[in-house]
Amino acid sequence: MRRRGLPTLNVTILTIFFVILFALAGILIFYNYEKNSETALLAAQELLTEVNNKVLQKTRLVFQPVYVLGNVLADTPDVARRPTGFSHPLLGYLLEALRSAPQIYSLYMGYDDGDFYQVISFLGVYGSTRSALSAPPDAQCAVRQIYQDRNGKRIEVWDFLDKDRKPVGPRIEKQAVYDPRKRPWYSLADGADGLVKTNLYAFADVKALGLTFARRFVGEVSGVFGIDITLEKLSQFLKKQQIGQTGLIRPR
Repeated sequence: MRRRGLPTLNVTILTIFFVILFALAGILIFYNYEKNSETALLAAQELLTEVNNKVLQKTRLVFQPVYVLGNVLADTPDVARRPTGFSHPLLGYLLEALRSAPQIYSLYMGYDDGDFYQVISFLGVYGSTRSALSAPPDAQCAVRQIYQDRNGKRIEVWDFLDKDRKPVGPRIEKQAVYDPRKRPWYSLADGADGLVKTNLYAFADVKALGLTFARRFVGEVSGVFGIDITLEKLSQFLKKQQIGQTGLIRPR
């Protein structure tokens, strides 16, 4: 006869069986959790790596042409020549550069004597920027020149060109108040060796935020060659750069 209150052998074995079963189940659950966590972390790391690579690729698309233009054109002998009338030896190259690199807002030369020659692109520029420059709706670019006349008066002249580079709208002529030598891009490049980049600042002509790449040049008339990129132009350019077939980044 067994004593009352003591577990039978079958009950003891059954209890041990369930304890072992629950222990094994807990181990399996923990193992699966660790494996799933590891897989999720690997997938996240792969996604972040791909995102980083895509961002770097798009960044190169934006700034690589700027570095090339800044270094090549600043070394061109014609960059240091004065305009003849309203034309300049580099005008064709500047207009073609704006067409080929739509993220660029303008290219220009600021001379040591205060003269200024600038080509501006209106591709991807709307609203307040066009209004601020009084640009006709069919203008695709503008040529701006600042020079000193025979009486010592500083004159600013604007010509607007259509897609065929023909003048559209009235020519704007007024007394110049803009002095390139007082702008941040000029002073930054003036004492530097090579291409420099400013921080974000407000452009004088349209009050738009942007940044400038600039490089000093020396020649017939020395000065600084500059390249402007506005946030508006940058935004328009990046909107057209699709990441992947659907515009989304997906892990492989």
